[in-house]
Amino acid sequence: MTSLYSPLYRLIILTASMISIVGCSSFSSVDYKKYQQPRQDILITNVNTLSANGETMLFDHNILIRDGEIIAVTVNDIDEKSALVIDGQGKYIIPGLVDSHVHLQKSENDLLVYLAHGITYIREMSGNNEHLKWKEDIENGRAGPSIEVSSEKISSKAGIWGMINELFWNRINISSEEDAIELAEALSDEGYANAKISSDINKDMYFAISKAAISKELNVAGHIPMSVSFDEFIENGQSEIAHIEELVKLINKEFGYFTTNNGSNFIEFVGMRSQEIAKELKKHNISVGTTFWYMQSIPKQIANLPDMIAETDLSFTNPKRVKEWLPENNNFALNHNQYNDWWAIFAKANEVVLHELIENDVTVLVGTDAMTSLVVPGISLHQELEALVKAGMSNAEAIKGATVVPAQWMKNKVGKIDNGYKADLLILNSDPLQNIKATTHIDAVIKDGRFYSKQLLETMLNNIRNEYGN
Repeated sequence: MTSLYSPLYRLIILTASMISIVGCSSFSSVDYKKYQQPRQDILITNVNTLSANGETMLFDHNILIRDGEIIAVTVNDIDEKSALVIDGQGKYIIPGLVDSHVHLQKSENDLLVYLAHGITYIREMSGNNEHLKWKEDIENGRAGPSIEVSSEKISSKAGIWGMINELFWNRINISSEEDAIELAEALSDEGYANAKISSDINKDMYFAISKAAISKELNVAGHIPMSVSFDEFIENGQSEIAHIEELVKLINKEFGYFTTNNGSNFIEFVGMRSQEIAKELKKHNISVGTTFWYMQSIPKQIANLPDMIAETDLSFTNPKRVKEWLPENNNFALNHNQYNDWWAIFAKANEVVLHELIENDVTVLVGTDAMTSLVVPGISLHQELEALVKAGMSNAEAIKGATVVPAQWMKNKVGKIDNGYKADLLILNSDPLQNIKATTHIDAVIKDGRFYSKQLLETMLNNIRNEYGN
């Protein structure tokens, strides 16, 4: 590994930064300071409240928030004259949503976009020091979701290919146990929560970085390396798989790699094997991120990308990224229909695996892989929830997977409406336990005891639209 502090490493990063700056569109960040709200005592009256177990709505409850924390959830009247009083009559309140897999990249405006869509916590899955700075700013009151930051993908390429891998693909490469220990110490010291594994890391370095990361109390998360078997993966101590698709890739490798000619045999194999795998994941308490909507969208992107783009509001998404999604640049569209049948089988396999994860009560973290093709920050989590429910999750299961489940995984006291929990809340106009699309019917967001009205949230998005020129 090139040392994190060596002159060569600094030269590489400087060069990469210069390339990034040159290639980046000249859109600036909106002035987020105008949207910062004071933390205040808040009393929400007569609101229908998601129960602490996430299973039912409790009708006409009163919720008192003080110093950013929920201190009362009750049917009894609360006399709090100094609090901001919000009439919750006819409204529904759930915990703020968590997107467990996003890529902020350099799109600082996305912090406001997430908040405006009711997402009060995100997990950055390819982080850098700029993201750590944004995390700190939000902890100090900046408008935006809380952020858990993972490292960039950790690989094991060496020499010139390692430098290219780091320079152009945002990878960290290690080649010895000493490298792994140094990297884990640096990640821990700098404030990263997770060491993210790349698919192409070799077996020795996979075991080395996992051992070093766990010793520094970092989670090992990300991809399943192609260099290991499922049994070796289970032994390694990795606590999260970042995508359902990683399990499909593993099963595909065990199958001998399917083609469109034996797709039905592959799906049958996936059904049998994923049941065994799900039982082992449950036994070893290994969580799985979903990123399900994206996988289901790929055959549609190949077949009819222009229609998908026309149906999607891209007006508040970084234009530099949107440009890469358009038909003339989009890899799926450029391979129009050539691989559509293959991707349809792969997407079906993801659905089969999801069913087994649900059936075997595996911990599922709802995430979207935001900033991949047509996975629009903010919108994508609501699409993910809808896709998961359509595929067989109950509304309550999907909401838990985007609230209390990732909160518990991160060991943070959010994601539940109960005494002593952080006041990250989403006030809705209809009941998401009855219709999952209700998560998009946002009346207000409360983040850490700071109140954001619907009007203010819409103003945020419109300001970003204006900056991007629609």
